[in-house]
Amino acid sequence: MINRVLFVDDEPNILNGFRRLFRKDPVELFCVGNAEEGLVLLAEQEVNLVVSDYMMPGKNGVEFLAEVRRIYPLSRRILLSGYGDTGRIAAALSAGDLHEVLEKPCDNALLRAKVLGLS
Repeated sequence: MINRVLFVDDEPNILNGFRRLFRKDPVELFCVGNAEEGLVLLAEQEVNLVVSDYMMPGKNGVEFLAEVRRIYPLSRRILLSGYGDTGRIAAALSAGDLHEVLEKPCDNALLRAKVLGLS
């Protein structure tokens, strides 16, 4: 089964980096620039994993992934955070809205392992 992964980040260079990182892997990537675009895509496409940046205009990554959990409770959800409200992130982890938080910038080998299900 091919992993279908949605990456949400408001920085186009970051999204292009994800595309390059996974270009040779058995992964179908969807990349969007904000939470609202992510929700629209999720209404049209089934994905196995949602990876979201924390700091974005509009909804932040914690809010977005909490909404993803309500709508798609079986989805796996990872937050990428370079900084942010650690209290909110910890609460989201405790509530089950997030499965994992990875520090940004994220180590490419670690991110690949998480997305490909190797760790």
